[in-house]
Amino acid sequence: MKPKKVKETRARVQSFLAKMQMDADSVDFESCLKDFKLQMGYGLDGTPDSLLMIPTFIPVTGKIKRDKSVITIDCGGTNLRVALVTFNDYGKALISDFKKYPMIGTEDPVDADTFFDRLAEYIAPLCEYSDDIGFCFSFPCEIQPNKDGKIIIINKGVRISGAENRMLGEGLNGALEKLGIKPKNITVINDTVAAMLAGISENMNRKYSNYFGFIYGTGINMCYAEQTSRIGKISGLRRVPKVMGINMENGDYNGFTQGKLDLLFDTETPDPGNHPFEKMISGAYFGRLLYLTMQKACSNEMYSKAFAKGFESVSVITLKDVDEFILYPEGDNLLASICANNTDREITYYIIDELYERAARMVAVTFCATMEASETGHDPLEPVCITVEGTAYSRSPIFPKKLQACIDRYIEPKGLYCDIVQVRDADLIGTAIAALQ
Repeated sequence: MKPKKVKETRARVQSFLAKMQMDADSVDFESCLKDFKLQMGYGLDGTPDSLLMIPTFIPVTGKIKRDKSVITIDCGGTNLRVALVTFNDYGKALISDFKKYPMIGTEDPVDADTFFDRLAEYIAPLCEYSDDIGFCFSFPCEIQPNKDGKIIIINKGVRISGAENRMLGEGLNGALEKLGIKPKNITVINDTVAAMLAGISENMNRKYSNYFGFIYGTGINMCYAEQTSRIGKISGLRRVPKVMGINMENGDYNGFTQGKLDLLFDTETPDPGNHPFEKMISGAYFGRLLYLTMQKACSNEMYSKAFAKGFESVSVITLKDVDEFILYPEGDNLLASICANNTDREITYYIIDELYERAARMVAVTFCATMEASETGHDPLEPVCITVEGTAYSRSPIFPKKLQACIDRYIEPKGLYCDIVQVRDADLIGTAIAALQ
């Protein structure tokens, strides 16, 4: 297709998305930056609006203890993994006795006691090798000063009844005692904290001013290292680390403008009004949001009649469908198969492209705000290490490029510097580091 025609198609898509308030320009970077920092402060002071800013009580030292094994548990929304992790003299993680299971409560509903009993059975063979357990729990929980964690809610479609307000370490130790195994030293963190800590092991010779962990998978979340003196809500506590991780729970952030289709989609979810930022960009929701956007484009007669007819047979769009189309717009995949011509393909591409541009801009706001609020990343010789985890990031052919472009456009001109890194088995490695702190 001729360049002029392509530009016209892109302009049509951008005009349509702007009317729906779904375009990237709906993200006012500077006003959102100011609001995000303000809400960070509210959360740290104990009067949160939408950012909980949960203290982890896990020290962030940039150092790793060597030659000591840790039993690691990683409870995610889909899988449950256990392993033994040891760091050698060079700080490299050695992972052994690895096992993966379906997350308890995904195949069948269980109660909390059954959850702890099964988990104890899974790790029992490793208990002779270590008295320390790192427990990565990828669901909302309130970390205690003793590093145990109180479950707030079980979400992501996992069905464990009676889990709310149960203590994870206490429950697991109780189940281990039933098996005749003495209590362990259990450190509970979430996957975002694990990602943050895993960055320490990635480049031991690189000097960083801070460590962030960003999860972009089924859900989203972020963690960073904060000076404890800035955390007003724990100012009365003694014997706490000088620098600790803060679990931001930033999927709950409510400062980004929700478009018309964001609001429509929110009414379909089981928890309307909750997790607005997460619902705008995360892997669990992006496909449905794209579906509603394309459906609206069809009703506005942007697509060909043949495409609109074919789209009627589509009920679900997955992230895999999105990624395959971006790579192979004329290939053997769901979205390509219903495109009747190049204009249909270009409209589909530009809708996806703009939704990802919007997502990247939002994420860049959170990075920039957190660097400014923590007063880190100002020296290019000591940037912030941002460990990014999650398949919505790692498998996307488009989002990582857009995120880096937003960092270059919005963050570096402010004199702020960061490295984006990915660490294999970050959850297990970061969890082990936490248990060794």
